[in-house]
Amino acid sequence: QAVPWLSSLSTWQQNTGFCKVSAALPHNLDAIMILGGGLLPTGALPQCVERRLDTAQGLWQLQHQPCPLVCLGGGTPHKPPVLDRAGYVLHESTACAEYLLAN
Repeated sequence: QAVPWLSSLSTWQQNTGFCKVSAALPHNLDAIMILGGGLLPTGALPQCVERRLDTAQGLWQLQHQPCPLVCLGGGTPHKPPVLDRAGYVLHESTACAEYLLAN
């Protein structure tokens, strides 16, 4: 038996590479978990991560009541950490949260 909350919540559009949020998706989620996907050496998010965040934000807008967007990701162990302007480690989750707040 499939676990509904583990199912994919978006439809992959093969011709564009983008995900499309559908009104048929759940409207009563407790939270939306967003996986990280790495950072570019500049600290910017890869385009695939931005698309993932945009999809999650679209799903969040469909909710009947507020639910948290939880950004995950702490780095890649086989790469040196990306540092912010102050010299602190920039975590994927922080970069994702900043993207969501800016959009």
